[in-house]
Amino acid sequence: PWTTAPAQTVKEGQLLGQDTLEYTSADSESTLKITRAMGVKAEQNEFEVDRQREAARFYGYLYDRVTIEGRLQITNHKEEAIDLEITKTLSGEVKETAPQAEIVRLARGLTRMNPVSELTWKLALEPGEMREIVYSYDALIRR
Repeated sequence: PWTTAPAQTVKEGQLLGQDTLEYTSADSESTLKITRAMGVKAEQNEFEVDRQREAARFYGYLYDRVTIEGRLQITNHKEEAIDLEITKTLSGEVKETAPQAEIVRLARGLTRMNPVSELTWKLALEPGEMREIVYSYDALIRR
């Protein structure tokens, strides 16, 4: 078991990074962020691709249904293959992801109009390889 505490990662006597390790019970797993990978470039953009005006009315308020498309581009500039785990938390109804993400609906924000989901992709990238992840979701936006 690990208690919640600051954690430091070191390789060959050189500091790689620091983060907080959350409590982890025996026989379970936890993820510790080591550092930002300098040989990996990541870019993220989200775009509004559709808007249905006054698509819903709740409690006397009007809501637009907005469709958002997100694109993540990841390029491995390292000389060796890498394994990545990418997570994205969003507020809205997930429509599609490519490649397919593991989607977990979170209980966080249960009183909100839009559900909260966490998307996780696990990818392997060869040296010099670029991959694009595309996802889309609908969100209700109060007018």
